[in-house]
Amino acid sequence: MSEQNGTHAEAGYRTVYETQSSSAVPLKEIEARFTEALAAPRAEVFGRIQRAARALPDSRVVRVIPGFGVHETAPVQVVVLTLKEGVRQALVDTFANEAFWAGVESALEECVTGLGSQEGAAHLRFLDSGPDSTAYTCDLLFALQDEETQGALYAVSFCVRIEVALPKERVLALTLEDTARFAVRLDAVSVRQAV
Repeated sequence: MSEQNGTHAEAGYRTVYETQSSSAVPLKEIEARFTEALAAPRAEVFGRIQRAARALPDSRVVRVIPGFGVHETAPVQVVVLTLKEGVRQALVDTFANEAFWAGVESALEECVTGLGSQEGAAHLRFLDSGPDSTAYTCDLLFALQDEETQGALYAVSFCVRIEVALPKERVLALTLEDTARFAVRLDAVSVRQAV
């Protein structure tokens, strides 16, 4: 699937939810509003997600991370750890829910590895690239609600644009042990909603 700056009608998130049953309705609303924003032209997505976050009832925006970037030659595992720190920064509070963080790490690993088996998935879009460079976007939605959040629901829209200085066939086969030149741009919005 290839996309440049046009709309992406099949856009969606790869989701990681560690929540209680009381959050089912508000979480469905958050996911629906954020997913609707993803269908916009890519240059407009982040602004639309911010507006959707501000319009959610009984909620507040916790943090906005606009365009955090990393440009380096690094092992894939280091890129994953950098993205994980982005999730921590978006949540602001240092929540310790092990199941949540295991899900986050797994989803972030899949943002950089195993892409061949994910081609065509709604959360992953390959952009027009050259023979020696591959660019794509990966959209994740994280949600946490437990005793530590005092019953509140935290949700993070986590949109990543990754460019790798490798041809697409090599990018599709990357593993955690591989090293490559990466340019990563992260746009994140987190919200806290009373449940």
